[in-house]
Amino acid sequence: MADPKTPPEMIIVLGCHTNDDGSPTDMMKSRIEGGAQVYASLKRQNIDCRVIATGYQRTGQTISEASAMEKYAVDNGLIDQENIIKEEQASTTAENAYYSRIIVDEFDATKVNVVTSQFHMERARNIFEKIFSPQIYVMKYHEFTHAMDDDERKMRENREEKYFPLIDDHIKMIMPKLTLPDGKMIEVLQSTVIPTDTFNHGFTTRHGGVSTYRTLSSLNLVHSDKRRDLSVNVQENRRRLALTCRFDPDKFRVAKCVHEANVWIVGDPEPESYDALITDNSHATIAAPGADCPTVLFCDPVKKVCAAAHSGWRGTLAQIDAAVVDIMTTRFECKIKNIRVAIGPCIGPCCFEVGDDVAESFSEAFSDVVVVKQEGEPRPFVDLRLSIRLQLEKKGLMPKNIDDGTSVMDERPKSQQPTQCTKCDPEQRFFSYRRDGVQFGTQVGFIRLKEPEHDSSCNIS
Repeated sequence: MADPKTPPEMIIVLGCHTNDDGSPTDMMKSRIEGGAQVYASLKRQNIDCRVIATGYQRTGQTISEASAMEKYAVDNGLIDQENIIKEEQASTTAENAYYSRIIVDEFDATKVNVVTSQFHMERARNIFEKIFSPQIYVMKYHEFTHAMDDDERKMRENREEKYFPLIDDHIKMIMPKLTLPDGKMIEVLQSTVIPTDTFNHGFTTRHGGVSTYRTLSSLNLVHSDKRRDLSVNVQENRRRLALTCRFDPDKFRVAKCVHEANVWIVGDPEPESYDALITDNSHATIAAPGADCPTVLFCDPVKKVCAAAHSGWRGTLAQIDAAVVDIMTTRFECKIKNIRVAIGPCIGPCCFEVGDDVAESFSEAFSDVVVVKQEGEPRPFVDLRLSIRLQLEKKGLMPKNIDDGTSVMDERPKSQQPTQCTKCDPEQRFFSYRRDGVQFGTQVGFIRLKEPEHDSSCNIS
């Protein structure tokens, strides 16, 4: 008996046109019969599996390709109907792959079989390899054929030759069609210490993007081959954020997130690794990523300089925030009294449980006050926000110029202030590694110097 806890193996059968009366063509029959062969083989091995029949209803057709394949498979006893899933949006091979992957991810499946015609396989495989990361999925490809006369064969070959160079374009063309999977618009939180007449800035939440996997939905802004999200999804999320917050997505620079204390001054040669960026160029929008780690924004409205830092616990211990201040004061001649800092959503002292060794390191670096003992909890907790504040105050920053959620001057509701706990936010508005595990999404804090006469702020009202 198949293990109910093991994700099923998936079989994706790519659709093609039907006959005028909605019956399957010989080509469609060969594909579904091929899929049935794979299905039967897995069943004989007692492997739980599902068949995704993918294909839309073309203009003039009486039935969708997916429905036609399902009907043929069921009427002929080829595949059990309860194991067939219809995907009826896809109008191209790229869409077959894209929308089928969403279904595969709903099952947390990793083993995927792709079934199509022999002449179509090269292009299909190229597309699927772009959409299904080999770091996550184990792919198998099964090609089948049907009887064709010379004219049909020539037509098929010409079609493949025409569309093969357009693979990347076809994948990109999916993006504008996508609706919001969570049904919510982009939400950006802003700090009152950063002057909005000089800087365009914000801290993103998880809402308003196109990423669909449950822990990555929906405005995931950093791509990794190890996560169930596509690079084109992340690119589209960044494009939509740029449109909302009025910056150029092609000049959007994000810190590398390597948990060290290296800083890149934008315009200098780019180092291999860095957790913070600094610029005085109004064309560049800089950002720091986080999914529990604090994202920290810096600015000097007098010298018109801004910075963004990924200040995880290792980076905080390595004094990355002090490193940013040092470069602002030396390279850009900023005065300490003019520097302002906002700490974005991050894991709070309520949730950041650590080992005794980490707690001891924070006590030594900042003082015992940053280590929190919670009643009934054997392990200590660390206050990253306070650690960053103490680091900055030691550099001479004015306490009132640091926004870490403790200001009594900010009269907005707490939920609208940028410093929130990513893990225990009651509405789960933020991505959190501690809560979501390895398939976590990433939000960012971003900032850009405005151009004086023809610039505007985020369109988030």
